[in-house]
Amino acid sequence: MSEYNRYDSGQLVRLSTTTLNFDGNPEDPTALEIRYKNPQTDEITTTSFPADAAVVQESTGVFHFDVDTTGFEAGAWHYKWVATGAIVAAEENAFIINEDGTD
Repeated sequence: MSEYNRYDSGQLVRLSTTTLNFDGNPEDPTALEIRYKNPQTDEITTTSFPADAAVVQESTGVFHFDVDTTGFEAGAWHYKWVATGAIVAAEENAFIINEDGTD
């Protein structure tokens, strides 16, 4: 397992993904969701492209979403990208919010 990136609460965290076709080339999905889960409450927050401008398309198949972690509690915040339609794929990862602003 790889080491997760660590941040202090209040930092802006950029979550990125690239959706690829069967040939391994970037291609746009019909829809794309980003979901992230609060480690203390298990509440899942979801936003999507193209409905929400917060999910930014950088180029064909390349997207990012900036998470403002102000007020986030310490722990591992798991997130998942889910592409549907023209491209069907999912990618999971996590980032760590440090306790008390320290790592």
